[in-house]
Amino acid sequence: MAEKSTLVDDLPPVAKSGNDNTSPSVTVVMPDNIDKQIKELGGETTASTEVPSDLTITGFQRATYFSFLGDSIIWGLVGMFFIAKAFKDKQTVQFATMAAYGGLLVAIGLMFFIYSKQFGGFLNGVGSEPSLALRGFGWMIFAPALFYVLSRAVRVPAQDKTLYLAMFGLAAGSFLFIGLSQLVSGQLEQIGLSVFPILFSASLALLLFMTLTSGTAGIRGGAKRGITVIAYSIMVGWLLYPILNLVSLMGDNPTLYNFLLNIVDLAVLGCVTYGLWETVTSRRDRIALKPSFRNRKGGGGKKYAGAPQPTAGATPRVGTVEGDGERKPGFKRPGAYSNN
Repeated sequence: MAEKSTLVDDLPPVAKSGNDNTSPSVTVVMPDNIDKQIKELGGETTASTEVPSDLTITGFQRATYFSFLGDSIIWGLVGMFFIAKAFKDKQTVQFATMAAYGGLLVAIGLMFFIYSKQFGGFLNGVGSEPSLALRGFGWMIFAPALFYVLSRAVRVPAQDKTLYLAMFGLAAGSFLFIGLSQLVSGQLEQIGLSVFPILFSASLALLLFMTLTSGTAGIRGGAKRGITVIAYSIMVGWLLYPILNLVSLMGDNPTLYNFLLNIVDLAVLGCVTYGLWETVTSRRDRIALKPSFRNRKGGGGKKYAGAPQPTAGATPRVGTVEGDGERKPGFKRPGAYSNN
């Protein structure tokens, strides 16, 4: 027994694992620097999946985000105010027009809220930045709706509705081509499509000038100011849209153009809201406008010349004035032949 115990004591120690049943033959010897390698691998994996810190977001990107969010909050609250005002003073205001405009502003506020969420995700490394295409397609829907509310406010006569429908189409077409120009890949195609919004916006500005701005000569007070502000703000603001769209296609900074167009939207909607407030808060001041060029000489003269019994006091009497070189119609002086 003494000899046996001496042999056991002379054996070298064997490293044991946590389990007594584990055979020493399967013991794995790890390299000395394995902990360092695992840390390096783990550090690389963590760096590739974590969200960028706030230090990667510039101050201008923050300002752009808050401009999206600000437009959303402002127009959502103003829209709810218009709706509440319409229901509260239903008997003294233009209820349908005011409520429709309030609902439109709430929808526009929701559009900007969606843009702010997308832009916020982009700043946090999730998704892409909202492009001008998304904004163009959004305004393609809201621009005709805005003109519809405007046509109700100015009480467009039935014979002039075709002209205002043309304005709806020009506004929608302008923003449609803005969106399409942002979707195509070739720069030549982009520039070609971006020309159409400029043409449409220029035609729209011309029609607005010939109708609303020059047609307010006989209107006084806040209603005249309101309509004039609406017309000029749309003429200038929506002409800036296609110009900024064309410039953006030649550069590579969508954040800048998103910020600038947020400012344009804020200014245009602010002016339109002021103008409509001046026109819809009173039933007595409701406006009835006709395009000024329809009253020019030519279209209305034949109606008076061929009338069997002209209205007393009517001034445009074509072909009935002495010395105009034209023969007077016989029915104008039926008694002159019976006296001779």
